[in-house]
Amino acid sequence: MCKLMINSKGFSLIEVMVTMLIVSVGMLALGSFYLSAIQSEGRAQERVVATH
Repeated sequence: MCKLMINSKGFSLIEVMVTMLIVSVGMLALGSFYLSAIQSEGRAQERVVATH
Protein backbone atom coordinates (compact mmCIF):
# COMPACT_ATOMS: atom_id res chain seq x y z
CA MET A 1 0.00 0.00 0.00
CA CYS A 2 2.77 2.42 0.90
CA LYS A 3 4.58 1.64 -2.35
CA LEU A 4 1.40 2.47 -4.28
CA MET A 5 1.19 5.90 -2.64
CA ILE A 6 4.81 6.73 -3.46
CA ASN A 7 4.52 5.78 -7.13
CA SER A 8 1.06 7.28 -7.72
CA LYS A 9 0.80 10.13 -10.18
CA GLY A 10 -1.69 12.97 -10.31
CA PHE A 11 -3.46 14.87 -7.57
CA SER A 12 -5.50 13.54 -4.71
CA LEU A 13 -8.93 14.88 -3.86
CA ILE A 14 -7.56 16.58 -0.75
CA GLU A 15 -4.89 18.41 -2.76
CA VAL A 16 -7.49 19.64 -5.24
CA MET A 17 -9.81 20.79 -2.46
CA VAL A 18 -7.02 22.66 -0.64
CA THR A 19 -6.00 24.34 -3.89
CA MET A 20 -9.61 25.36 -4.58
CA LEU A 21 -9.87 26.79 -1.05
CA ILE A 22 -6.70 28.85 -1.48
CA VAL A 23 -7.82 30.16 -4.88
CA SER A 24 -11.28 31.00 -3.50
CA VAL A 25 -9.84 32.95 -0.57
CA GLY A 26 -7.57 34.83 -2.97
CA MET A 27 -10.48 35.70 -5.25
CA LEU A 28 -12.56 36.91 -2.31
CA ALA A 29 -9.68 39.13 -1.20
CA LEU A 30 -9.34 40.58 -4.71
CA GLY A 31 -13.08 41.19 -4.91
CA SER A 32 -13.06 42.98 -1.58
CA PHE A 33 -10.12 45.11 -2.70
CA TYR A 34 -11.92 45.96 -5.94
CA LEU A 35 -15.09 47.06 -4.13
CA SER A 36 -13.06 49.15 -1.70
CA ALA A 37 -11.24 50.84 -4.59
CA ILE A 38 -14.53 51.64 -6.36
CA GLN A 39 -15.99 53.18 -3.19
CA SER A 40 -12.82 55.20 -2.60
CA GLU A 41 -12.89 56.47 -6.18
CA GLY A 42 -16.49 57.59 -5.73
CA ARG A 43 -15.65 59.53 -2.57
CA ALA A 44 -12.66 61.15 -4.29
CA GLN A 45 -14.87 62.19 -7.20
CA GLU A 46 -17.37 63.78 -4.78
CA ARG A 47 -14.55 65.76 -3.15
CA VAL A 48 -13.33 67.02 -6.52
CA VAL A 49 -16.83 68.19 -7.44
CA ALA A 50 -17.32 69.80 -4.01
CA THR A 51 -14.07 71.79 -4.22
CA HIS A 52 -14.64 73.20 -7.71
